[in-house]
Amino acid sequence: MSWPAILLLTVYLLTTALCVYAVGRGYADAKKCSTERIISAFGEVPSDWKAFTRPGSLRSNFVSIMVLAVTIVPVKFIAVIFIHVIALFGLYFLPTQIFLKLLSYCCGALVKIAGITVREQGERLPASEIPTIVSNHVSYFDILIMLSRSVPVAFVAKKAVAKYPVSGDICTSLGSVYVSRAKDPKERKQVMNAIGDKQRRVMEGRSRYQLCVFAEGTTSNGTCLMHYHDGAFDSMLPVQPVYLEYSNLNLSFTCLGIIPHVFLVMALPPWFSLTCTVHWLPPVTPDPDTSVHDFAEKTRREVAAA
Repeated sequence: MSWPAILLLTVYLLTTALCVYAVGRGYADAKKCSTERIISAFGEVPSDWKAFTRPGSLRSNFVSIMVLAVTIVPVKFIAVIFIHVIALFGLYFLPTQIFLKLLSYCCGALVKIAGITVREQGERLPASEIPTIVSNHVSYFDILIMLSRSVPVAFVAKKAVAKYPVSGDICTSLGSVYVSRAKDPKERKQVMNAIGDKQRRVMEGRSRYQLCVFAEGTTSNGTCLMHYHDGAFDSMLPVQPVYLEYSNLNLSFTCLGIIPHVFLVMALPPWFSLTCTVHWLPPVTPDPDTSVHDFAEKTRREVAAA
């Protein structure tokens, strides 16, 4: 066997080993939060855990998942790396308009590689009318799905996202606002000011990308909505609520790190029928003399009723 063939085989075997480990880790972590395990331990699911539990359906599909981890997931992983390289090339070497179209295609391809079908209901309003999109947050794929729509968005994200390879560079280039999880009032005020400034610049046409805010501040399993934080609403500018409805709770990010989460989704068998419906809801404007908290709660109720 020639050296190039040996090198290629070695790379493929290492890639397969990585995929098997990541999928296995995702499966093990998901099992810890399964509804079946929680009920067996506590007799019932505590009320404050219901937004974070996972279905027990992975257990009966363990063999299928691990077979796919060995056979299909390595090919998907190589395709994912290739698409990231294309997106990074576009970011630094292509004109902005061409890059934005390329970014939409790349994110759409990543979603398809994961086996997720995306559908849309309702109409997305232009940035000149609505500077902010407010969405529930279930999965890492929420971000890719939003970026795969025809016009990209900037995000309010934790500071760690800025350091992510490729995706961090892209989010920064779109003008995303990064926040710290610290509860320092001064820093919180700076974040609110940054979000408000971004919203006003979008409204005035000085920034082309709408701001997408996952107002719950964390991910859930999609079965309910948690409290909406005030950051997206402090400016009292109109928002468009979005409800991301997943057909399968195994797409949830809960209990998983980002890498096990992504690999586990790529290993789910086809009969899991993964679908995300993006519900674009009518815009919400604050009532006269209303408080920021009431504005946020009004928006949350619109999403909950969808």
